[in-house]
Amino acid sequence: MGEDLTKQDLQASEERIVKLIGDIAARSDERFADVIAKSDERFAAMEQRFAASDKRFAAMERNLRRVFALGVREARRERRWRREIDENITRLSAAQLVTEEKFQGLLDALRRGENGHK
Repeated sequence: MGEDLTKQDLQASEERIVKLIGDIAARSDERFADVIAKSDERFAAMEQRFAASDKRFAAMERNLRRVFALGVREARRERRWRREIDENITRLSAAQLVTEEKFQGLLDALRRGENGHK
C-alpha cells in the first residue's frame, strides 16, 4: 500500500513546491506593486489638494489683510469726518451765540427807543 518515494519523486515535489512559492511570491509582488501604485496615486492627489488648499488659504489671508486695511482706513475716515462735524457744530454754536447777543442788543435798543443813533 505504501509507496516509497523515489529521489525523482522528491525532486519533482521539491520543484513543484519551489514553483508554488515562486508563484506566490510573484502574486505578492504584483499585489504589493498595485498597493504601492494606488498609494502613489492617492499621495499625488493628496498633494494636489494640499497645494490647492494652500493657495486658497493664501488668497484668504490676502483678502483678510485687505479687509482689515480697508477697515482701518474707514475708521480713520470716520474719525476725521466726526472731528469735522464737531468743529462745524462748535463754529455754528459760536455763531449762534454771537447772533443771539446781537439780537438781544437789537431788542434792548428797540425797547429803549433807540434807532441806532444817540
